[in-house]
Amino acid sequence: MILRSILDVLLPRYCVCCGRRLMHEETAICLHCNIALPRTYHWESTETLENNRLAKRFFGRTGTIPFVRGASFIYHTPKSNTAKIVYDFKYYDNPLLARNIGEMMACEIGEDFFHDIDFIIPVPINYKKRWKRGYNQSEELSKGIAKGVKKICSKSIPIMNNAIKRSENNISQTRLSHLQRIDNIKDVFYLNEKAYKNKDIQNCHVLIVDDIITTGSTVIECIKQLQPIKGIKVSVLSLGCIR
Repeated sequence: MILRSILDVLLPRYCVCCGRRLMHEETAICLHCNIALPRTYHWESTETLENNRLAKRFFGRTGTIPFVRGASFIYHTPKSNTAKIVYDFKYYDNPLLARNIGEMMACEIGEDFFHDIDFIIPVPINYKKRWKRGYNQSEELSKGIAKGVKKICSKSIPIMNNAIKRSENNISQTRLSHLQRIDNIKDVFYLNEKAYKNKDIQNCHVLIVDDIITTGSTVIECIKQLQPIKGIKVSVLSLGCIR
């Protein structure tokens, strides 16, 4: 704590949402902005999927794979103060922010959501974006989530960052319509058979992690790639989702 206080004097940190200088006990965002985050509380209704607005986006769309639960931490509104969280770690070379936010999410969402998860699979980005950015933001979120789960329930969840790969450099989903998003993402992902054969994930429960979920089409295409794996079931977690 003393070291943190000294570092805050020498290298001050600032809230990614409002720009206010952070106190030594604050991480990534200040207390005021943390309180104001537009939380979804999806994780409080995971046992009644019909009441979960995010989960409804996946009903009947995951092929033969059972969908167990889904949650986003906050509602995402483009160009809002809270949207700066995503923009900062996605476009401004700040993977540490993604890990910090992932850890915060896991600690708040709580043990019940993660108790039966066997593996975490981040939604992959294409190799050109990864080379340019230097990291996959969903993978960094996953690292934070795994750290948070370890903290709250002493459970280690392995991250399978090469189980699903992205083969095409398709255009960004950001400005596309619902139907365009579905068409744009078709045949983009494929299952890395070497990865899943080296790690036995048959009859396992995997958590797909993404940064922002809009229609859910990207996550659904990832889930579909897992269909050859016997007995697998999935849940989904993201930092944000569109209302």
